[in-house]
Amino acid sequence: VGPRDFCTANAFVMTALPPLRRQSVPKLLERIRSVWQQHEVPDWHQQLFEAKYGGGDYGPEILQRELTALQRGNALVQRVQSAIHFREEVLMRLTLLRTGYGDAEFL
Repeated sequence: VGPRDFCTANAFVMTALPPLRRQSVPKLLERIRSVWQQHEVPDWHQQLFEAKYGGGDYGPEILQRELTALQRGNALVQRVQSAIHFREEVLMRLTLLRTGYGDAEFL
């Protein structure tokens, strides 16, 4: 393991990212927008994220973390979208069950 490598408790080795500079913010935002489109991230999230993190008040590390999470499929917005989809599936199945049986059968 070299000085640019990072080891976790699970012995997973990951090469460290190159140092980020403030000039990399526009490029990171462009890459994030592209991944948002690929993963159909809702417009409301895109607008809120850019309003908060795209103005230059935060370092590029925040943007890099979001990009990495999006690419891995475990960004918060993706987890929320998955939970909403799962909830809609459950509600649909419950509706089908409810309409398929009489009230007496549920007691």
